[in-house]
Amino acid sequence: ILGAGCIGLLTMMACKARGAGRVIVSDLFSKRLDKALELGADAVIDASTEDTMARVTELTEGRGADVVFETAGNSHTAAETSDLVRRGGVIVGNINGETPYRFMDLMYKEGEIRTIYRYHNNFPTAIRAVSTGRIDVKAIASHQFDFQNVQEAFDAAKAANMAKNEFLSRMSHDIRTPMNAIVGMTAVATAHIDDRKQVQNCLRKITLSSKHLL
Repeated sequence: ILGAGCIGLLTMMACKARGAGRVIVSDLFSKRLDKALELGADAVIDASTEDTMARVTELTEGRGADVVFETAGNSHTAAETSDLVRRGGVIVGNINGETPYRFMDLMYKEGEIRTIYRYHNNFPTAIRAVSTGRIDVKAIASHQFDFQNVQEAFDAAKAANMAKNEFLSRMSHDIRTPMNAIVGMTAVATAHIDDRKQVQNCLRKITLSSKHLL
């Protein structure tokens, strides 16, 4: 499972509830990975310091993952799914925006890409899983706010998103995650569009990161 946000954690819990033998979760942030372990992940990969492909290969004894879920909504993690899935395996995910993808690599593995939308037929199963306690959705929440503090809740969410973008920007020279760096620096530049110096700095880092993709 690539991404340990709310969607990724619920995906992990659903996999465990449905009897998945071993679930591996990858993310850039240690707090999210700690939460994944707390909720039942069998192994986690810190993508900010570890080579995801190498670790998946190690953890699966060279086979690759039977099913790869892309839950980060990131073009970089989407692009690496073909490296992580085993021969004849399945990739699941929905990515917004343009995503470069090496379909030839997936063809060699005879892998399959599946998507899902609306989830209409899954509602009864999901409701039963929550109502019976097989999936504890309350355990995912990291903060709670009273209704009168709704602005504080929005501010906290915004701060977390900015922290993520700042974190990605500091990784712009890391060859392991050039696409993440580009996404992060683009977000930083957009947030400071009136700051010419900041935008130029972001463009410089994006240019450096892009060289790793050539």
